[in-house]
Amino acid sequence: AYLGDTGFAKAARRSGETRLLSATTGRIMASPGYADEDVLNGKYSELTDGFAVGRTLLVVLTGRDPVDIEDECEQGFEDGEMPFAEIPAERLAEAEAGWPAEVAGAVKELYTGLCVKKKRFRLKL
Repeated sequence: AYLGDTGFAKAARRSGETRLLSATTGRIMASPGYADEDVLNGKYSELTDGFAVGRTLLVVLTGRDPVDIEDECEQGFEDGEMPFAEIPAERLAEAEAGWPAEVAGAVKELYTGLCVKKKRFRLKL
């Protein structure tokens, strides 16, 4: 079994459903920003699970919406001229959360490993 998306339970509660539909029904439930593109094509794996977990970590670190999160982070630094990979993790971290620099760095590094575009380079859970 694969996770696929960390928003299933939240979506089910919001819509009033008491159970989640099986993948065999042909209906895909996914939360925008959390689901890897493979999930949207009905393909689940430990890599898509990792993507959902990684995206969740970045949302927790930054306090930003998951949709286009890297672009949103870039827009907040150097007038959007600094690539996401170069933004120091402690500057990405939500200021009010009080993230220690080394923890913010570890979270960003884990996110990057789990969510890298080329799946052959992704960390596995």
